[in-house]
Amino acid sequence: MEAINAANGVGPSDVCTPGSSGANIIDAPGTFVLTAIDNNMPVLFGGPNGLPVITSAITIRNATITRASGSPHFRILQVAAGGNLTLNSVTIGGGRTTCSAVSCNGGFALGGGILTSGTLTLTNSKVRDNTASCSLSSTCAARGGGINKIGGTLTTTGVSWPTTSPPALPPAATPPPAGESSPTAARSR
Repeated sequence: MEAINAANGVGPSDVCTPGSSGANIIDAPGTFVLTAIDNNMPVLFGGPNGLPVITSAITIRNATITRASGSPHFRILQVAAGGNLTLNSVTIGGGRTTCSAVSCNGGFALGGGILTSGTLTLTNSKVRDNTASCSLSSTCAARGGGINKIGGTLTTTGVSWPTTSPPALPPAATPPPAGESSPTAARSR
C-alpha cells in the first residue's frame, strides 16, 4: 500500500519516496493477503477497495494479491480516470463487491477484482475467483466479477481467463431494465 501511495504522489512513506513523472514499477514477488478495506470511494461506482486507488502510471510485477476469506467485502483495486495500471505476472483473486441496500454505490456492485475507468493493461496475469453480487431484486445491478470497465482502455496479453476466451466485458454500467426482478451476480473463476 505504501508503494502505491508513494507512486501516486500521496506523500512520502517510511520506506518509499513519492513517484516522479513516468511509470513507477513495483516489483513485489510474493503473495499479499488483504484483510481490511483501504478506502471507500464515496462516489457512484466506487465502493470499498483493498488497495489505494490508482491515480498515476504504475506497474505491479510478480505478485499474487487476494482478499482473505472472512474479511469485509471489497474489490482488490480500482483504477481511476487518468490512472494507468499495468499488471505483469500478477494474480488478482478473492475480491468481492456486494450491494444489499439501495444506498450502496448507487445500486451497483461493480468489479469484484478490478474496477477501471482509466487505462488497465494485463500481461501474463490471472484474474480469478472474484465476485460482484446484489441481493436487491429490482434496484441493483452486478457487473464484472473479475473486471468491470467503465470507460478508459483495457488491454490483455497472455492472460489466463477461466474459459476458452476472455469474458465479455459489460457495457458502461447502467441501471437495470424496468421490471427486472431477479438478483444478479457476476463471478470470475
